[in-house]
Amino acid sequence: RACESANGARVAAKAGVVAEAVQALSGARDTDLRQKALTLLAEIAENSEAARASMRDGNLIDTLVRLLNRSWSVVQSEPSTTAEAEASNAATPEDALAMPAAYMYSAYCSHDWGRDELKRNHVERIGAVRTLLEKEGLSLCALGSEQHEDVSRQMANGIAQSACVIVFLTDSYMKRAAGLGSRGDDDNARFEFNLACSPLKGVARIVPVVMEPRCLAQTLWQPLFLGKLGGKQYVDLSRDNDEGSGAKHFDEGVALLASMIKSVPGSHVAAAPAAAPPVAGGMPDASNEPTDD
Repeated sequence: RACESANGARVAAKAGVVAEAVQALSGARDTDLRQKALTLLAEIAENSEAARASMRDGNLIDTLVRLLNRSWSVVQSEPSTTAEAEASNAATPEDALAMPAAYMYSAYCSHDWGRDELKRNHVERIGAVRTLLEKEGLSLCALGSEQHEDVSRQMANGIAQSACVIVFLTDSYMKRAAGLGSRGDDDNARFEFNLACSPLKGVARIVPVVMEPRCLAQTLWQPLFLGKLGGKQYVDLSRDNDEGSGAKHFDEGVALLASMIKSVPGSHVAAAPAAAPPVAGGMPDASNEPTDD
């Protein structure tokens, strides 16, 4: 019960307990665990102004709204049309008004290039994610390369035409999006992430996916990402399937990702358009992979 004191609450807030509790709240599968997470957050907030500010600036409200809409919603009668079904799933009246009549894609894929901290080909792993998601009936927009003309327009169009944005988090991606890469503010990753966070899409429609082990702790994220996405439920795809034990870490993570995408209003598109180039097609080898652009 250390969080019931002011000193205990301050220590807990500095240690990242708020972000971990919100993550637990979002991922809990039963009401007892959710109640414990809510109680902990309430105790910390009651005794720490810094923690209250963190909850206001983070995504606690977004998490609660999503849980109320998706996990604790009452059963309603079946809508008579697909359009009515999408409108009824909107989180707020403003969301319903902002939603276009139909998206072309279920989700836009924003990611880094090259290899991750375990020297795995990141683009190949993104391609595996896309293949599994498409088997779930989802349509993904993923640019085949950053090295072509008018990429900014294609990125903007892809994000605008997608129901949500999947942000595949690596340390390199977060640094680039924060303007800390070799191209600074002109980095394509920064353009993509800023556009995803803008009113064109918004933080509520961003799905974070952790792709390497060092990014699992939200307290170690770049401040930009901690401020925008800290507290949101993320999908852990840092581990591959284990052939020895038979554990399907990667496949189970993609299954969770699919369910999160399907919960986004407008994500059930009619069919996959042919305009998006395949993410794994013509993939460069390690010697000529782009690392910053």
